[in-house]
Amino acid sequence: MKKSTLATVSLCSCLFLVACEPNPNNRKTDAPAPAGSMSLRALPAGIENGSGKISLKDFAKVLAVWDEQVQVQTLEVEIAKQKAIGTLGQFEPVFYADISRSGEFAQTSAAEHFSAGTGGNANGADFPFSEFETAAKVGVEVKDTSGISVNLYYEMGQIANSLQASANLPNPEHSAALGVTIKAPLAKNAGKAVNTSSTVVAGIDEDIAQETVRLIKTQRAFEGIKTYLFVQRAQQRVYWRKQTAELSALLQSELQQKVSQGLIEQSVLTEAAAEVAQRRASLTLARQELNEQQSALQIYFLALDQRAQHARWTPSEPLRLVSSKTLSRSALPSLDTVYARRPESKINALRIEREEVLRMVAENQILPEANLVVDLKKTQLSGEYIPFRDVFNAKNPYESWRIGFEYRKGLGGNIAEKADLEAAKLREQQADLTMRAYRQRIASELNGIGSILDRARENLRYQNEIIAAQEKLLATEQANANSGSSSSIDVRRSQINLTIAKEARADAIAQLNLSSYLASQVDGTLLARMGIE
Repeated sequence: MKKSTLATVSLCSCLFLVACEPNPNNRKTDAPAPAGSMSLRALPAGIENGSGKISLKDFAKVLAVWDEQVQVQTLEVEIAKQKAIGTLGQFEPVFYADISRSGEFAQTSAAEHFSAGTGGNANGADFPFSEFETAAKVGVEVKDTSGISVNLYYEMGQIANSLQASANLPNPEHSAALGVTIKAPLAKNAGKAVNTSSTVVAGIDEDIAQETVRLIKTQRAFEGIKTYLFVQRAQQRVYWRKQTAELSALLQSELQQKVSQGLIEQSVLTEAAAEVAQRRASLTLARQELNEQQSALQIYFLALDQRAQHARWTPSEPLRLVSSKTLSRSALPSLDTVYARRPESKINALRIEREEVLRMVAENQILPEANLVVDLKKTQLSGEYIPFRDVFNAKNPYESWRIGFEYRKGLGGNIAEKADLEAAKLREQQADLTMRAYRQRIASELNGIGSILDRARENLRYQNEIIAAQEKLLATEQANANSGSSSSIDVRRSQINLTIAKEARADAIAQLNLSSYLASQVDGTLLARMGIE
């Protein structure tokens, strides 16, 4: 019962002393939601899934929420958060306890006769030396952000041996000690900057993971937008080619009547039949392309709940030109603005910051290991159980102390640490060069996207001019047919040419829209434009 009381009092005392010393590294961290609490297959709120049709903005939001690549990187953020929390564990107070029972029964040599001898028998032979000991120790170790470590401990022991009777001492003897050991680094591993570097680096890695989520969201959003626009383009191709095929079939029928009347030669009808076959083959290819593009669109919906699944998810919006504000080279921001917006810029800046911290740590590690060690202990020995309060008492005069200095340094000048420092400097230089190269890449992308926008706008302008000319020509042919100066065959051919021009304009619109979204990806505004952030 006395031993149990002693252990309890010792533990409470140690924990009280440690608790009185606040840890400046403790910070409130919101506990991340368990992975199981988030459905990876649910549509974002506000998106209707009954019809199987989806708008472009809703589609981009879906990708931002549950695209597998985005989710993988989002989990990487949570992993980085846990690592950041884990780095604080080096400053967590650690309680330890151990207890042991040992025994010895040994012969004594001539040299040990007077120090460990226990008498002898009638024949003069020495009795063997015997000893049994029970030892216990409890304590708390804690490390401060400056690198100073403190070990506060309480020791208890009970020993019984064959010498105590001959020395007229109590059997067993009880011992107790209350001590503290302080170890303070003076060079290597000294200072808050070095000892908290792992926490700083972990925080930077968490920020990098966050920016990488933005980067992947941007990439996946553009890939999805591109597929969505290609479906719209394929739908337009099917529509206009179907119109062209029907007009070609009408033209063939009208030519058949002319051949029957002997007004035109058979070769003209044969040529028209070949054209009809060509138009129908082109329509078949357009339908095949539409099927392929719709299948590509369905890949983004494979992770949906079964109740949200549809045979075909299709665009709910017809193909139309996006806002003119996003179609001009003049609307592109400056290089500095784009550089500040892009997640890659922030990632590179964070990497440079991380390498600077690691280089600082490496510079510290090449220093010699020099430690100041202080050991203080209050002790007491008695033939009876020793209460804790008797040891830690001003009236107890028995104590020991030691102040020491430790020094360690490689004879080659810490070769491994110096190599690590040089590697850290090279990595810092590498990160800086990567940042500069990336800035040049952004400048090239801005220049390139400006040219792409100009060409796409010019192409659409030409297609509009062609349609205007074809419409004017069709109106002329219709007027001539009404006046009898031309036939309906010429009107039908003009209708076919106009339909072909409208298909080409639809392609130009899709290409210009895609160029506009590519420009938003380049200038770092795509997520904001799609309402994702």
